[in-house]
Amino acid sequence: MSDRATRILLAAVTGLLLLAAVAAVLSVTRQGPEYAEGSPEATVQSYIVAAVAKDGEEAVRHLDPADGCTARHVEQSRTRPGSRVVLRGTSTDGDRATVRLDVVSTSGGPLSTSEWTSQETLELRQVEGEWLVTGTPWPVRTCRPEVSRP
Repeated sequence: MSDRATRILLAAVTGLLLLAAVAAVLSVTRQGPEYAEGSPEATVQSYIVAAVAKDGEEAVRHLDPADGCTARHVEQSRTRPGSRVVLRGTSTDGDRATVRLDVVSTSGGPLSTSEWTSQETLELRQVEGEWLVTGTPWPVRTCRPEVSRP
Protein backbone atom coordinates (compact mmCIF):
# COMPACT_ATOMS: atom_id res chain seq x y z
CA MET A 1 0.00 0.00 0.00
CA SER A 2 1.37 3.43 -0.88
CA ASP A 3 2.15 6.09 1.73
CA ARG A 4 -0.71 8.22 0.42
CA ALA A 5 -3.24 5.39 0.74
CA THR A 6 -1.96 4.58 4.24
CA ARG A 7 -2.38 8.21 5.34
CA ILE A 8 -5.91 8.37 3.91
CA LEU A 9 -6.85 5.14 5.66
CA LEU A 10 -5.31 6.34 8.93
CA ALA A 11 -7.17 9.67 8.66
CA ALA A 12 -10.47 7.88 7.98
CA VAL A 13 -10.03 5.50 10.93
CA THR A 14 -9.03 8.39 13.22
CA GLY A 15 -12.08 10.37 12.09
CA LEU A 16 -14.40 7.43 12.78
CA LEU A 17 -12.90 6.89 16.24
CA LEU A 18 -13.27 10.59 17.05
CA LEU A 19 -16.89 10.54 15.86
CA ALA A 20 -17.59 7.44 18.00
CA ALA A 21 -16.03 9.11 21.05
CA VAL A 22 -18.14 12.26 20.59
CA ALA A 23 -21.29 10.15 20.17
CA ALA A 24 -20.47 8.20 23.35
CA VAL A 25 -19.94 11.39 25.38
CA LEU A 26 -23.18 12.91 24.09
CA SER A 27 -25.09 9.72 24.83
CA VAL A 28 -23.81 9.51 28.41
CA THR A 29 -24.35 13.19 29.24
CA ARG A 30 -27.75 13.54 27.56
CA GLN A 31 -30.55 14.52 29.91
CA GLY A 32 -34.02 13.03 29.63
CA PRO A 33 -36.92 15.13 28.40
CA GLU A 34 -38.43 17.72 30.72
CA TYR A 35 -42.15 17.49 31.42
CA ALA A 36 -44.44 20.12 32.88
CA GLU A 37 -44.18 20.20 36.66
CA GLY A 38 -47.20 18.57 38.27
CA SER A 39 -48.06 16.53 35.15
CA PRO A 40 -48.57 12.75 35.08
CA GLU A 41 -45.47 12.47 32.85
CA ALA A 42 -43.29 14.38 35.34
CA THR A 43 -44.55 12.18 38.18
CA VAL A 44 -43.76 9.00 36.24
CA GLN A 45 -40.33 10.32 35.24
CA SER A 46 -39.46 11.15 38.87
CA TYR A 47 -40.73 7.76 40.04
CA ILE A 48 -38.83 5.81 37.34
CA VAL A 49 -35.55 7.68 37.94
CA ALA A 50 -35.79 6.96 41.68
CA ALA A 51 -36.91 3.33 41.25
CA VAL A 52 -34.13 2.46 38.79
CA ALA A 53 -31.59 4.10 41.15
CA LYS A 54 -33.03 1.96 44.00
CA ASP A 55 -33.93 5.14 45.92
CA GLY A 56 -36.96 3.62 47.62
CA GLU A 57 -37.72 6.62 49.83
CA GLU A 58 -37.87 8.99 46.85
CA ALA A 59 -39.81 6.52 44.68
CA VAL A 60 -42.59 5.94 47.23
CA ARG A 61 -43.21 9.69 47.40
CA HIS A 62 -44.77 9.27 43.93
CA LEU A 63 -46.84 6.17 44.80
CA ASP A 64 -50.36 6.04 46.18
CA PRO A 65 -49.94 5.02 49.84
CA ALA A 66 -53.26 3.14 49.68
CA ASP A 67 -51.59 0.46 47.53
CA GLY A 68 -49.07 -0.54 50.20
CA CYS A 69 -45.80 -0.28 48.25
CA THR A 70 -42.87 0.46 50.52
CA ALA A 71 -39.33 1.68 49.96
CA ARG A 72 -38.19 -1.90 50.47
CA HIS A 73 -40.43 -3.15 47.63
CA VAL A 74 -38.82 -0.59 45.31
CA GLU A 75 -35.29 -1.38 46.50
CA GLN A 76 -35.85 -5.10 45.82
CA SER A 77 -37.11 -4.52 42.27
CA ARG A 78 -34.94 -5.54 39.34
CA THR A 79 -34.00 -3.74 36.17
CA ARG A 80 -31.44 -4.75 33.57
CA PRO A 81 -28.35 -2.53 33.54
CA GLY A 82 -28.44 -0.17 30.59
CA SER A 83 -32.21 -0.34 30.15
CA ARG A 84 -33.83 2.81 28.91
CA VAL A 85 -37.42 3.93 29.30
CA VAL A 86 -39.31 5.72 26.54
CA LEU A 87 -42.63 7.47 27.15
CA ARG A 88 -45.03 6.30 24.42
CA GLY A 89 -48.15 8.21 25.36
CA THR A 90 -50.38 9.63 28.04
CA SER A 91 -54.13 9.85 28.35
CA THR A 92 -55.90 11.81 31.06
CA ASP A 93 -59.55 11.60 32.10
CA GLY A 94 -60.35 13.92 35.00
CA ASP A 95 -58.42 12.77 38.05
CA ARG A 96 -57.13 9.61 36.33
CA ALA A 97 -54.23 9.20 33.91
CA THR A 98 -52.55 6.37 32.05
CA VAL A 99 -48.91 6.59 30.98
CA ARG A 100 -47.62 4.04 28.47
CA LEU A 101 -43.92 3.22 28.44
CA ASP A 102 -41.51 1.12 26.41
CA VAL A 103 -38.67 -0.40 28.42
CA VAL A 104 -35.82 -1.16 26.03
CA SER A 105 -33.29 -3.70 27.34
CA THR A 106 -30.13 -5.13 25.84
CA SER A 107 -28.35 -8.40 26.39
CA GLY A 108 -24.64 -8.27 26.81
CA GLY A 109 -22.18 -5.42 26.92
CA PRO A 110 -22.16 -1.91 25.53
CA LEU A 111 -21.52 -3.11 21.97
CA SER A 112 -24.39 -5.61 22.00
CA THR A 113 -26.82 -5.33 19.11
CA SER A 114 -29.48 -7.54 20.67
CA GLU A 115 -32.31 -5.62 22.32
CA TRP A 116 -35.96 -6.12 23.11
CA THR A 117 -38.80 -3.92 24.23
CA SER A 118 -41.43 -4.57 26.87
CA GLN A 119 -44.48 -2.37 27.18
CA GLU A 120 -45.49 -1.12 30.60
CA THR A 121 -48.54 0.88 31.64
CA LEU A 122 -48.66 3.01 34.77
CA GLU A 123 -51.98 4.20 36.15
CA LEU A 124 -52.17 7.42 38.15
CA ARG A 125 -54.78 9.27 40.13
CA GLN A 126 -54.80 12.86 41.25
CA VAL A 127 -55.10 13.44 44.99
CA GLU A 128 -55.30 17.02 46.26
CA GLY A 129 -53.69 18.29 43.04
CA GLU A 130 -50.82 15.78 43.10
CA TRP A 131 -50.49 12.86 40.69
CA LEU A 132 -49.72 9.51 42.35
CA VAL A 133 -48.85 6.23 40.64
CA THR A 134 -51.30 3.48 41.65
CA GLY A 135 -51.16 -0.31 41.74
CA THR A 136 -47.89 -2.19 41.45
CA PRO A 137 -45.92 -0.16 38.89
CA TRP A 138 -42.88 -1.28 36.91
CA PRO A 139 -40.19 -2.16 37.97
CA VAL A 140 -41.81 -3.29 41.24
CA ARG A 141 -43.32 -6.76 40.87
CA THR A 142 -45.28 -7.00 44.10
CA CYS A 143 -46.47 -4.73 46.88
CA ARG A 144 -47.76 -7.48 49.14
CA PRO A 145 -47.34 -6.80 52.83
CA GLU A 146 -44.20 -8.29 54.25
CA VAL A 147 -44.84 -11.23 56.54
CA SER A 148 -42.74 -11.34 59.66
CA ARG A 149 -41.74 -14.80 60.80
CA PRO A 150 -41.60 -15.65 64.49
